Amino acid sequence: MGDKEPATLEESPFFKVAEIAHPSDVKDPSTISLHLLVKNGAGVVGRLLDNVGPYIHEVVAVLNDCEDETESIIAGYCDSHGVEFKPIRVTRATYPELYILDTRKTFQIGRSLEGEEFGGPFTEEPILADWAAARNLGWMACTKKWRLFLDSDDVVQDPECIPGLCKLLEAQGVELCVSPYHYHVDAQERPRGKSMRERFAINKPNIRWVSPIHETLVGTTRIAHLQTNMIVRDMRDNVGKNVRIPGRNFKILYQRARARDWDVSPRLLADLIMEVRHMAGTPGMIEFADSLLAKYMEDASWPEERGWVLALVGEMHEGLEVGPHLDKAIEHYRESLEIHPGSKTAFRLCRALFKKACELKGKVEEDRIESYAYDPNFGAASDSTKHPARDNFEAAKGLEAAWRSVVEAYELGVANKVVHQVLDDGPLHEEMEKIHVAGAMMELGDLVGAKKFVDAAVVAFPENSALKQMQKQVDAHLADKDEEGKVTT
Repeated sequence: MGDKEPATLEESPFFKVAEIAHPSDVKDPSTISLHLLVKNGAGVVGRLLDNVGPYIHEVVAVLNDCEDETESIIAGYCDSHGVEFKPIRVTRATYPELYILDTRKTFQIGRSLEGEEFGGPFTEEPILADWAAARNLGWMACTKKWRLFLDSDDVVQDPECIPGLCKLLEAQGVELCVSPYHYHVDAQERPRGKSMRERFAINKPNIRWVSPIHETLVGTTRIAHLQTNMIVRDMRDNVGKNVRIPGRNFKILYQRARARDWDVSPRLLADLIMEVRHMAGTPGMIEFADSLLAKYMEDASWPEERGWVLALVGEMHEGLEVGPHLDKAIEHYRESLEIHPGSKTAFRLCRALFKKACELKGKVEEDRIESYAYDPNFGAASDSTKHPARDNFEAAKGLEAAWRSVVEAYELGVANKVVHQVLDDGPLHEEMEKIHVAGAMMELGDLVGAKKFVDAAVVAFPENSALKQMQKQVDAHLADKDEEGKVTT
């Protein structure tokens, strides 16, 4: 047996803490090309240039069907700041091989996976269907030492780290680095979603983009994962014309897989599953997701990705809010956690178990009412096959175990936070699950614990009136509790 794998990133022999020099202390800064793939980003690209512009020396922009002032805004900024600018215009006329036509017939080419038929909606317009190929047009045109990848509606939270970071990467022999990527950020600047995304790559031709959508960089193993610097926030506020075509990502991935008779990589299937979750409520889509999951699990080997995909499908089932689907969600979450200790997945499990406990509570109360109707004295039944008192006692024990499982899932999520999460993380999920833990503790009679969690939840979500009402309820119960700490009835 080999050595035990490190439980946390900090325990890894490759983990390093290093100081990044301030821009004023960086002598002879490395040159940097900013690489963009942008469509009608006139409303946001100026903000990005103001954000990182002081630290870049070239902008190479792949202009995907731009019909607004994106190009002129970039050109104006570069001209006034002495930055080189290379526009690469990509349209169906200039690169027809990169496009598909968004019509019903396009998605009937090839073989279906399980007899499914995609019903649209369709725009009857061309769609850029190979983002990696489009990116590579600009990526390979970059001339500076480092290439920086950002989207037009991104914002770097600490752009002043850029010059010092490049020097540090060079000193460590790093060729590609990924950094934290935040999205669905709330009013208090907390991300509901967080992952790791490629940011800097040394300018070598072997490092290139792959995958038609959700593209990734390949070509080197000299990769660094940054933990606390180069944090990028996806503002998701580009409202330019046709920027977000309905179902675009699903259409690109589904067409690619179907046209290749489903002989595609596990990662493409994982990306397709990620897109299907937005359509899980559409008739037939949850069955399609289950079929995709089965095919994906046949060939996938990366533990974290396998766990992530299982959790995605689990979330689809959970969202249907029907008993069997909730059970399936819990099953997927637990299997996911056996494969990879995800923190967000454990918090998902906490949420699903709370729903299941509420469902069980309703059934127990319904059975208790039926028992009273059958035997008001709870135990004097003449039919020996019916034991209301015993059955209710067993049901109460099961319900208590259900509430305890909610708390245990939350504790697992907290414990798993120490594990480096590349694909799927979300600090806000921990805050949200404090609400469910408080509710479970109230049901268990642990009012002190319930107060601790409801107070923390109110701090996290101070504008939530329902939470404040829950807080008052816990405080009232505490005021009336007996010496054993149970609620007096």
